[in-house]
Amino acid sequence: MGFDYFDLGGEENEAEYIKKFKELYSGEMFAPEGFAVFCGSNDEDIKHIWRGGKKGLRKFNKGRAARIGWIKEIINKSEARKVKKNPYNGHIYFVSQKISKGTYYVVRCRYIKSKNTLRVYTAHLVTHYQAKEYEKWEDFFSK
Repeated sequence: MGFDYFDLGGEENEAEYIKKFKELYSGEMFAPEGFAVFCGSNDEDIKHIWRGGKKGLRKFNKGRAARIGWIKEIINKSEARKVKKNPYNGHIYFVSQKISKGTYYVVRCRYIKSKNTLRVYTAHLVTHYQAKEYEKWEDFFSK
């Protein structure tokens, strides 16, 4: 799933990762369900995808940087994911089908009610057990 960004190198080429991210995500994407989805353009917000944790506190991680490509793929392929609403914080989770034994991709967004859009917040892997918990949540697009 996604694209291979390992050839961009590591932290010494982080500007190239940011550039590639902006190329892919500078405009709105539209989920097949009709919702506009966008990513932040602030460099620190973008770095969060491959650094994780609180902004600027974690080190560059090539494995996490590979997530750049699969964000769009999960949002665009409705047949390959479910979209759930976290009942505790209202975040929206695009949960992929299983990618390997017990592992799933997730793109987490915030719903911006005033604009009726979703903003990508982060992307990460989850276990089978986490995905089962997400199954219990309300479907976001069924409202």
